[in-house]
Amino acid sequence: METKEQAFTLIELIIVFVIVAILSQIGFVAFNRYTRKIRAFAAKTAINNIKKECETNRDLGLDSIFTLLEPKGYGINSRNTNSCLGEIGSGLISAVPNISNDYPSYFYDFDSGDISCDYQNSKDTLFKECINLPPNTSEKFGPDSGLSCREVKKNLAKFNMGHVYLSGRSRLSVPVLGVDIIIGNKSWRVEGVRAPINGPAWQNDDRWLKAFAAKAEETINESKGKFSAEIDKNNPGSLQIYGPTGNVQKNIELKIDPKDPISPNNSVFSGTNPYAYPSLGTTSGSLKYTSENPKEIETTTVCDGR
Repeated sequence: METKEQAFTLIELIIVFVIVAILSQIGFVAFNRYTRKIRAFAAKTAINNIKKECETNRDLGLDSIFTLLEPKGYGINSRNTNSCLGEIGSGLISAVPNISNDYPSYFYDFDSGDISCDYQNSKDTLFKECINLPPNTSEKFGPDSGLSCREVKKNLAKFNMGHVYLSGRSRLSVPVLGVDIIIGNKSWRVEGVRAPINGPAWQNDDRWLKAFAAKAEETINESKGKFSAEIDKNNPGSLQIYGPTGNVQKNIELKIDPKDPISPNNSVFSGTNPYAYPSLGTTSGSLKYTSENPKEIETTTVCDGR
């Protein structure tokens, strides 16, 4: 009786290789996180040991120095290399990582006896206890958003009901002209907005302005870059625009497209088609508005994943 030898098919081998590759990747990520945790723990332990040695020497009336032992991947900084008095200026002894984006820094204050830490990578939750950010007051990008958090500057765009043209008729809806929102060298095009309006009482109907603000929020949040936005809870027709820290552009500009989005050849100064467009701050040119924020723009925290 002949016996048939069993062997793996090509498909089975490919599946095995894929599974092995996935498991290897998972193992590498887990090992990397474990290694970073161990190195950070070693740095924290080193700072704790420095604290104990400095305070013991002080109590015994000995020199205010400590034994310098630098953990792997970290440097210990202080005046005269190993003085318990810390660095000139801050008075802190610091354990600073060689790669600040992967590891936290640890600090010891000899005068107060306090130990603190700071981690610059707010997107990484491995050392979240060391991420020091301003209070988060956002509703859309609050701490429970599930997205990574960052420190930002907040610009407030207070949109107003700039101009409404209904061509003398009672309208049920009105389109909003295309608008460019500009902060520094960053701009967003907001267009395609149409909203209901109470023709006879259009002066008191701001539904189109709220629709514009909602579209502007969506446009900014769907764009690439370091900006995000949310509707101002105190004024649904305005936007809070969050931008990166550093050099801050205080002015927000609003440029109105003088052509109706539905009829591109129809100027806003003539024609029979209705339209509306918002204003912002003060007029700085033909269909152009500029809003100047306070000199000290608020620094806050948002969890927007950017």
